[in-house]
Amino acid sequence: MARLQDQPITKADIEEYIRSADDFALELFVYREALAKGLEASHGGTYEDPITKKIRQFDVRARARVADCEIALALECKNLRPSSPLLVSRISRSEVESFHDVLLSWEPPSRGIAAMDIFNRSKVIKISGAASRYKPADPVGKSTAQVGRTVAGDLVAADDQVYEKWSQAFASAADLVSEARYANKKKNGDDFFTVVLPILVVSDDSLWVVDYADDGTPGDPVRTTAATVYIGREYSDTMGATYTASHLEICTRSRVPMLFDELGKPGPLWQATFPKHLISAEVERLTNEG
Repeated sequence: MARLQDQPITKADIEEYIRSADDFALELFVYREALAKGLEASHGGTYEDPITKKIRQFDVRARARVADCEIALALECKNLRPSSPLLVSRISRSEVESFHDVLLSWEPPSRGIAAMDIFNRSKVIKISGAASRYKPADPVGKSTAQVGRTVAGDLVAADDQVYEKWSQAFASAADLVSEARYANKKKNGDDFFTVVLPILVVSDDSLWVVDYADDGTPGDPVRTTAATVYIGREYSDTMGATYTASHLEICTRSRVPMLFDELGKPGPLWQATFPKHLISAEVERLTNEG
């Protein structure tokens, strides 16, 4: 933390903080929008960080369901000032990075000596390439930084505050992945499919992107309302396959209602997330392997 002035904070100071830097109002907006769009949502609960083992508090979690499919969101909120926006530096997404995982919670086939299958309650279906939510050659973030100027006029960049928030989104997502491994137990035992998405929500007019060519030449910076960053965070389980949250999704406050609208009803977003022909073929293969 920067060195603070040795003088009392006034009511005017608190009011300025609430207007310009308080994350709580943004959290409440996201939570209420989720409920208004018909999503299941919770705000401000606690969880154990899977890495540090410390008890932490998540901002918002939300779930949307269509038939036997669910998209679970781990949302963290950061109110950024226009004087210190987030810049996402992007390149073309490679084939290796073009994927998302679907977690299948099921009743494994019981055959012969495969008694251990009774504990293996989840499988991962990898949706790759053009069939994925994350298309090859589309711009994908590889670096993030908050850009600002010092009082002396010098440009500075840092990512510690934003990194802390998006890393919390991935830590919160670990709970959602664990719950998804047993989701079919709550859905009458039928096969059930889940995708977990870590999402960072920032204030309006605070998200910029710059796309780099293959030779490293930067294009023009552009203000935007959404971007993705490749992360490739793995969530392992001793009795199931490793699930990977391949990307962090970043969106601005004004983009949130549009996202929740898409989640609230069947449509292109659901078709892209759960391509039925690929999922059905993979379930058949897994069943035959049992």
